[in-house]
Amino acid sequence: MGLCRYCGRPAGLFRREHHDCAERHDQALAKIKPILEGALNDTRPADELQGQVNFIACDGLISPEELKALAQSKFTKDIERVAADHLLSQQEDERFGDLCHAFDLSPDAIGSAECTLLKARVLRGLDEGEIVKIDLDNQEVWLHGEQPVWEFTESQYFTTHTRVQYIGGSHGVSVRVAKGVYYRASSFHGEPVRTEELVEQGVGSLVVTTESMVFDSPGKAIRLPFKKILSVHAYPDAIEVLSDGINKRPAIFKVDDPSFAANLLGRLRANNEEPPTEAASLGGK
Repeated sequence: MGLCRYCGRPAGLFRREHHDCAERHDQALAKIKPILEGALNDTRPADELQGQVNFIACDGLISPEELKALAQSKFTKDIERVAADHLLSQQEDERFGDLCHAFDLSPDAIGSAECTLLKARVLRGLDEGEIVKIDLDNQEVWLHGEQPVWEFTESQYFTTHTRVQYIGGSHGVSVRVAKGVYYRASSFHGEPVRTEELVEQGVGSLVVTTESMVFDSPGKAIRLPFKKILSVHAYPDAIEVLSDGINKRPAIFKVDDPSFAANLLGRLRANNEEPPTEAASLGGK
């Protein structure tokens, strides 16, 4: 005799649910889902919203575990959607925190959404002239007293290398003209063809500070001050950094969020730009 997975009472031979119980459950889900989807913009207190949803769930035979998983999924997708559209505001950040508290969702439960919120706080802080404190996984990275802003772990560092191949060349050949007499054609390299290829320099931590980018790995460590960085370009899976110096080859870093990295570096580069001198501001007079 099987038991109903909703009410827990006998459901009959080879059956796992009552028809009426399944119908109540589906109707309750249909009411709860739109409430959770609009929770971020709902003006009601988070506790009041949770009370309404909990009442519907109890009446519709939805277990606390199922309700918690549903809230987790809806809130996480909502935050990711809003963050993809614009930088999360302080109000949206606080609302999400209230909802997580009301529905008893821990930072571990919301996973990537918590990291999305932290990134928004870091960018918002830079816009307001503040540095959000973060913890570094790589505590041994050399910062020279600079304040860390973000760390991209398991980052790959690449540089470009020019490879030269000669097309149409010849090593020369000897041809027998007569007995004891040979003619040898001279050798030549042909036309050089140059191609650029990426060469991995190391895998490690890319720490962004208030003044520079610091890459640290077992085999390679570099420091790129923002005052020497000319441009930053974001690719789908990496950022390209062109800096001023003798070697003008770009440095390419494969990171988990290139768009965030480019936004972060853009703000910090602007903060490190030297203000114009008085003569420059007066048109050189």
